[in-house]
Amino acid sequence: MRWSKGICVRVFPSRIFCCSVSFRTVILMVLGLVAAGCSPDTGGRSGVFGKVQFQGSPVANGTIEFVSADGSQRSGSTITAGTYAVPAPKGLLPGTYVVRINAAEETGPAPTGPPGPESMTQTAKNRIPPQYNVDTTLSAEVTEGGRNEFDFDLQ
Repeated sequence: MRWSKGICVRVFPSRIFCCSVSFRTVILMVLGLVAAGCSPDTGGRSGVFGKVQFQGSPVANGTIEFVSADGSQRSGSTITAGTYAVPAPKGLLPGTYVVRINAAEETGPAPTGPPGPESMTQTAKNRIPPQYNVDTTLSAEVTEGGRNEFDFDLQ
């Protein structure tokens, strides 16, 4: 066996397969394999992002949820400083989605007193009216390869 700018592989204990390959070709093959392995498979899902305002101000903290008409697909994100983003791996398949937006009102300090059932009954009130969450009138159309930016200005 003679080595001259090639690759030799032992196929069987008694057989060796050699081929002449340039260093550039080997580098290109390795880079191709790395690039193919690094691209995420999103299963056809698309990322969505946008802004949410309520009564003219960005929603400081909240949640946004996208649910398909048949309920089989859903995803969502937190809203921070009026913006949200759902990355493609956790994103949505193309289609029409109903959108639900929630944001809890600040309730103030925690109740004082001894621990017990009474101190655990503090509930947060949703700042966002029902027509934007439980009785939502909001929708979004997610498209394959589209920008999928959805801004919501709630009144």
